Order: sequence, then structure tokens, then C-alpha cells
Amino acid sequence: MKDGKIRVVFSRRFSTRVGVKGQNTVHAAAYSGKLVIGISMQFEQQLNLEALMRYGVGMIVSKKYFSEKKLVKTVKTIFNNYGKFLKHAQKLAEILPKPRGEEGG
Repeated sequence: MKDGKIRVVFSRRFSTRVGVKGQNTVHAAAYSGKLVIGISMQFEQQLNLEALMRYGVGMIVSKKYFSEKKLVKTVKTIFNNYGKFLKHAQKLAEILPKPRGEEGG
């Protein structure tokens, strides 16, 4: 990021959803069974991410105090504790109610 360009790396280890929908984005991340690094853009998203983090599935990076250094530190923490975060994310995905879909009626 020193050259001003943002690079996005996609990984099967993380939920790669990026969005500003708040609740729907957080739900999609929770159902994925993958780790989350959340950066809230709105108050509602912060509350949703905090609820998700109580399950130990990832970490929040503050938008207000965001820096490349803090993001890198967060990613390193996630990778250094990958097994723990993954276990929690998969457990959460298992206990969430499954969508019922169309049931005809």
C-alpha cells in the first residue's frame, strides 16, 4: 500500500465478502464457517460485528483508527491463531439455524 494502491488477496481461509449492507454481510460471513476481519462503516455494522466476534471467529479493525500497520498486525494475529479462530467459525456455522428456503406456501 505504500504506492497508494490497494491489493486484494483472496483466500479460502477467510470469508471474502466485502459489503456495506451490515446485517446481511455479517450473516453471510457467519454462515460461511470462515474467519472474519471486520471493518465497520456504520454503527449498525459495528454492533453486528461485535456480536459475531463474541463467538471468537475473527477480529475487528477500527475504521476510525485504521492503518496499514494495524491491519497487518490483525492479519498476523489471525494466522498465528488460525486453528482457534477456524474452530470457532465452523462451530458457529453449525449452530446457526439453516435457511428453510421455499416450502411451497
